[in-house]
Amino acid sequence: MTTPLPHPERTAPLEARGATLYWDVLTGADPVTEVHDDALAADWLWDVPAAARELAYLTWAKAWWPTSVVAGVPPLDPALLAAELAVAAAAVDHLLDDEDAVERAVADAAAAVHPLAALATDPVLGDAASTLAARLADLAEDHGITLPDPVPAERERTGFALAAGGTAGAEVVVLRGASPVDWALVPQGTVDAAADATWSVVRRDGGLVLAVSVPTLRPVPLAARFGEIEAPLHDGTGQVTVPPSVLLLPAAQRTLTVYAPGFAEPEPETDPDAAARRAALVAMARARLDAPDATLTERAAAR
Repeated sequence: MTTPLPHPERTAPLEARGATLYWDVLTGADPVTEVHDDALAADWLWDVPAAARELAYLTWAKAWWPTSVVAGVPPLDPALLAAELAVAAAAVDHLLDDEDAVERAVADAAAAVHPLAALATDPVLGDAASTLAARLADLAEDHGITLPDPVPAERERTGFALAAGGTAGAEVVVLRGASPVDWALVPQGTVDAAADATWSVVRRDGGLVLAVSVPTLRPVPLAARFGEIEAPLHDGTGQVTVPPSVLLLPAAQRTLTVYAPGFAEPEPETDPDAAARRAALVAMARARLDAPDATLTERAAAR
């Protein structure tokens, strides 16, 4: 019997030589393993190092970290995360399926020089930041990559541009509701991971308007689907004229789906376990900020 893979948003993957490993970030259990070349995998699969799981976890954090103002989960610095990814990849270079993975990861981490330099004077995180910066510099030299000069810069905390809801003018709200945002339908860090998208059907000037609001963290073109109705969103808000038939929709069909066009398309069926699963991931991420084994990127985000 094949062990099922964890749901994508809770899966930390590692593509290695001859096999792919999948850790469940919520359970911490041994990884699910898919072997596609027995001979290659036999060289290392019997002794998967902890560094492999670390790389997989950092890969998960880059794709799925649930930034949320509502739940108090700060964003991760992408440059610091890239630096930790590069160092973690180098630690298991001999296991990786892609022979250029480390070189590419180091190149992606070049921007980390500045936030690492800023952290170097931090009384708590300074030693870890200096160690990571030195390791990144060594890897860059090994791969012939030139890093920018490490000029300390004042650390800036990412601002949250929460979308403002509501509509202006004389109006009557006929229907209203809220729906969670499916993380798989929007790029990571686009929408507050713990906040719902809200909608209302408003009677205005003799017609009906569907108004939508979703708390956004950075500007990415989004859209909302309500039944058969599509509404483009700008800075997390949007409105569209709707026919009177929208008032006849059964309650079960009054569901708003927010997605990023070109990134993902909504599925017709909903996952009844999605809300509980995502709440657990948000709680896990919040707990990670002061966990004993928190990454430097997580510890820096918590400050």
